[in-house]
Amino acid sequence: MMRAVRMAPVAQGDRGAAFRSSLLRGPMRSAPRLSDPRAGQMSRGNRLDRGFVGARLVVVSRDACRRAWARAQGAVFGCREAAAADQAVTFQTACNWFDEFSTPTGDKVIQFAINHPAAFAALLREVAR
Repeated sequence: MMRAVRMAPVAQGDRGAAFRSSLLRGPMRSAPRLSDPRAGQMSRGNRLDRGFVGARLVVVSRDACRRAWARAQGAVFGCREAAAADQAVTFQTACNWFDEFSTPTGDKVIQFAINHPAAFAALLREVAR
């Protein structure tokens, strides 16, 4: 059985119109056949949906991350110039980190974790409190 779907007019050059219209129509799957060996089986789903036994979820705020990153940079390098040179960033970026204005990109975090594992472990302990 087909049902009619009322579509909004599409502006010229609207690239997402085809995608949105396919969402409105919904899935076009047929029911499983009785001869299908998988008929009637339920999907187990994603492990993340089921949860892990004994896992501890830590919710971290951006402020806590900025504070911990600034303290770690200060403890390891002592000054902004040394942090900028070691992390291969501009002096302004190092100043932003020290002033708790911004956080680094993932590649800088990984670089810091590899080059300064003890300080990175302390950073994680501080954030996870």
